Amino acid sequence: MTEGAAAGAGGAPAISCAVDPSVCKEGEVCSDGTCENVAGALAGLLWKLPCSSEASSNVCNTIANTSVSTQLGGAPGITYDVKLHFRGVVEQKTYSGGCSDGSYWLTGGAPNGDTYNVYRLTISSPPQTFYLNRGTSSIERAWALDFEQTLRIDAGATVTLFADAVDNQEIKNKDELGQPFAVPNVSLAQPYDGQFIQMDVESVEADAVGSHSSVGQGSAGSALSFSGAQLATVADAAAMHAASITQEAWFNFAAPSGVYSSLFGKTYGAGSQDSYTIWFQDAALHAGIGAASTSGVPAVPWTTYGEWHHAALTYDGATQIQALYVDGLPVSCLPAGGAVLYDSHALLIGADTDNGSTNGFFNGTLDELRLFSVARTPAQIWADMHTHRLDVQAGLVGQWTFDEGSGQTTADSSGNDLSAWLGTTDAVEASDPTWVASTVPH
Repeated sequence: MTEGAAAGAGGAPAISCAVDPSVCKEGEVCSDGTCENVAGALAGLLWKLPCSSEASSNVCNTIANTSVSTQLGGAPGITYDVKLHFRGVVEQKTYSGGCSDGSYWLTGGAPNGDTYNVYRLTISSPPQTFYLNRGTSSIERAWALDFEQTLRIDAGATVTLFADAVDNQEIKNKDELGQPFAVPNVSLAQPYDGQFIQMDVESVEADAVGSHSSVGQGSAGSALSFSGAQLATVADAAAMHAASITQEAWFNFAAPSGVYSSLFGKTYGAGSQDSYTIWFQDAALHAGIGAASTSGVPAVPWTTYGEWHHAALTYDGATQIQALYVDGLPVSCLPAGGAVLYDSHALLIGADTDNGSTNGFFNGTLDELRLFSVARTPAQIWADMHTHRLDVQAGLVGQWTFDEGSGQTTADSSGNDLSAWLGTTDAVEASDPTWVASTVPH
């Protein structure tokens, strides 16, 4: 820790970071007037896959893999926004799934199985996986990286950099003209004989919403438990027929139930389509809209039961991109094939309607469901999952926080009066879910 009141040049007292935060160096935050080294251990970390011998004019042999890990510092319980700078030379790699910002950076996803190099960054808390050489496999040239990304990282989290030369070979450091890249501001002598990525810290500051924050109105009191043959129903309304949507829910799977298990969604048509829905099927969590798409819908492998997690689906009617978020972080993004399609089907919680029959019953506990008529931003998704009940606001179509704890209905606090009744009617019936105490972890 650098004392904010330590002597400066010529013996004069240094300016406290409480007065001037700029006195803190890269990787430091100002805490109680002193500069605390939070992210310094991340600065200058390297993946290196050096060429060891020539395999062909464009390819060299290299080591199988390399990895390096370190921990973020900081105060326990604090989540930090760490701006990282990545520079290096890589070959492009095709990945499946995940969410791309159009650059080499990919959030989530997985390698597609070919032999091109994998460059992966993982964070233990909140759990995150990123790839840094997203592109197209089979391009026989190298590429220079130079970009920044800001990541949320909890104090004490382990940050691991991993590079894998899948077949112990890699493309040489050569551009489209056969000349090597020389990357400035890195610790390795340039041009480097092989591939590498260096990670540096540009800035760090405490996130306004930490991983374990509880913000907004109220606190989780009760939830609804579904035994695999129960549901709640919200009658159709024009407000649910939006061009863009966001669905959000806290969920706790007791176990997979049947062929698939629906958190909540709105059926469309006489077949098996939905206007929008979030569901579990075939060991994966899925979400998407019912427009025809050659790409399918966003999904992420899922084998976790008996734990609370947050899921969100966003669909932007302008860009026609579907995005699935888990615990506030994007994990899968895919284009849709058109606009959301609607009819008069009710919105079902804990079940779905396929071919005229009710099925897809959820087995577990649900809480804090929301529906928006806009595609929420990643920052809004992150903040919302830590908020028990939002204020009435533009774009909020429905909000069911299950605060009643008893009775046959649960109110909509969005201001649109889209209350849900337990079961298929407002009478007591076997299809009613059970009121339970909520243990949502925020």
